[in-house]
Amino acid sequence: MAILLVDDSLDDCLLIGAYLKSAGYVVVPTGSGKEAVHYLARLSSGEPLAAIDLILLDVKMPGFDGLDVCTRIKSMQQFETIPILMVSGDTTQGTILLAFRRGAVDYIRKPVIKVELLAKVSMILRAQQDAKLRLESEKMAPQKADIHPLQTIDVLTGLMHWWSFDELFEQEWGRAAREQVPVSLLLVTFESFKNFNDSYGYLTGDECLQKIAQIAQETFAKPGQVVARARGAEFVVLLFGTGAEDAKLMAEHLHDSIEALDLGPLVAVGAATTNPTEETSRAALLASARNAVPNRK
Repeated sequence: MAILLVDDSLDDCLLIGAYLKSAGYVVVPTGSGKEAVHYLARLSSGEPLAAIDLILLDVKMPGFDGLDVCTRIKSMQQFETIPILMVSGDTTQGTILLAFRRGAVDYIRKPVIKVELLAKVSMILRAQQDAKLRLESEKMAPQKADIHPLQTIDVLTGLMHWWSFDELFEQEWGRAAREQVPVSLLLVTFESFKNFNDSYGYLTGDECLQKIAQIAQETFAKPGQVVARARGAEFVVLLFGTGAEDAKLMAEHLHDSIEALDLGPLVAVGAATTNPTEETSRAALLASARNAVPNRK
């Protein structure tokens, strides 16, 4: 598999490239966003170049920064589904959030740790391959319309990512208003998850999130129930047609199920319910669910 590496730092390019090559990946290094876009344009025109399976994109670069390059690549139809892993020393929430908005599937910090890099790359490529197989299966069996392509899925957890969830939330909100039924949200969050990552490592933290995502999916698998990754260490559950009492019981059950895993970080689950009308809003319901999280700091 070939990886397009985009980094203006020659030292970082050489180091990350060496890490990737040690795992058997073909690496195509480029020193700027402009050079990377040019490579993809040449590839698109039919030049006999290495086909790209993943893009590793530095955020801070002169000229076109990584965020701008991410947007440009996602606008190229041939490459819009190629996963982009952003790499940067800037791990502020705003930058990470913007990277996801621009189309990145994950984010890794500098200085890059080899084991973390290879684990994320392997996970993303495996998810990409699984998504291709699912899409092929969907073409073979059109009735299975519940299969989501990779661009709607959070690569780490396999859940729907926030931006796709928000679109679905808007649709279900309108449907609930028409049918005059309640909508409930559960918000799952963790105390001091950053400290947990700092103490035990990001790979351990990622495994923790994956296990929680799995149990949440297993718990809410009925029609009208959707689980998504809201942001970093938060999950959200949409419950269509579920009233306040039932939502509270479901929140307690989910909390107990996660706590039974004994993963380490303390988990808290908040629940909120409303009947969609012109006087209510999705943002207000989400805020209510956040405020309902016990001991939220």
